[in-house]
Amino acid sequence: MENIDNYIADYWNDNLNDAERKIFEDKCATDEAFAKKAALHLELKKTAIDKDKITRKVIYEKNQARRKKERRGIILLGIILLGIVAWFLYQTFKTPETIVEPAIYAQQYWENTDKPTIDAIRGTASDSLTLVIKNDYENQNFGAVIQTLEKFELNTTDKATLLLTRGISYFEIGNFEESINDFQTYLDHNFEAIDEALWLQSLAFMRIDKTNQAINNWEIIVQEDYQYQEEANALIDVFK
Repeated sequence: MENIDNYIADYWNDNLNDAERKIFEDKCATDEAFAKKAALHLELKKTAIDKDKITRKVIYEKNQARRKKERRGIILLGIILLGIVAWFLYQTFKTPETIVEPAIYAQQYWENTDKPTIDAIRGTASDSLTLVIKNDYENQNFGAVIQTLEKFELNTTDKATLLLTRGISYFEIGNFEESINDFQTYLDHNFEAIDEALWLQSLAFMRIDKTNQAINNWEIIVQEDYQYQEEANALIDVFK
């Protein structure tokens, strides 16, 4: 017998015919060394089988964990995609009133609107008063500008532009009610820059969520073909 290990393996793997099996078993009964070798081979085979089972179990558990992780990833991705779709649907179908806050639009337009400068104001009969507030106004110290101008009656022709300036200063410090009042006083006296006063006042109205009053100003601006007509039309489309 050239390879006893293969012979023993064939027996344990049921690869022998009945006659061969009988010879193998007789040999185990009469040859103690052969019987021990056959028994050892069987033990090694069982050990290998057990080890294989353990290995397969570890591989199975790893695969299950990987699949579970993949499922969690797919679920998370699905939730994210649903969220994105929901957001786009919301953006598509929501009404204009929910798109923006009026105060946000107001501040954006305010920052991009050219306001009167001190150089534009100088040369009037109020020149000396203008010089007093010049540095504070140019340095955006609007509280000091208001403090100075509150001492004077500004609803006269020679101080009209300073009235507009104080309305702007009130807006800048967040006192929108007083800003509206100064612009209204300017409008009530039909001073020269009615178009500018209407526009700036409309932005002050928006800052305190008085959109209807702002719309009234925009409609006048459009009807009278004043400057800021294009901006007024755009805002009417959004808020009316």
